[in-house]
Amino acid sequence: MTLEDALKVVGASHVIAAVDWIDNQCTAEDFCNLYRRTGRKPPRHRYVEYEGRRYPAKAFGYLVLQIAGNTVQTDSDLTVNMVTGPLKKFGVKAAR
Repeated sequence: MTLEDALKVVGASHVIAAVDWIDNQCTAEDFCNLYRRTGRKPPRHRYVEYEGRRYPAKAFGYLVLQIAGNTVQTDSDLTVNMVTGPLKKFGVKAAR
């Protein structure tokens, strides 16, 4: 499944699974394991917030999409808005 296909099927359960994975694999604000798993780099300034906790926007979005079924690792790089926009309906919002 491509990233674009995963964007069509992503749901709240995928967001919750991503948060659980991060809680188990990352410590405090150290998201090295998240960057390693998703192939993303640390953000310069873009973060999202879910249930009061901040996450790197693009890496978080990519993790949710991986959990939703993205298996193609050669996809072109999507923008932050493309990977996090659909997550807004599940309570993920831009963090300042």
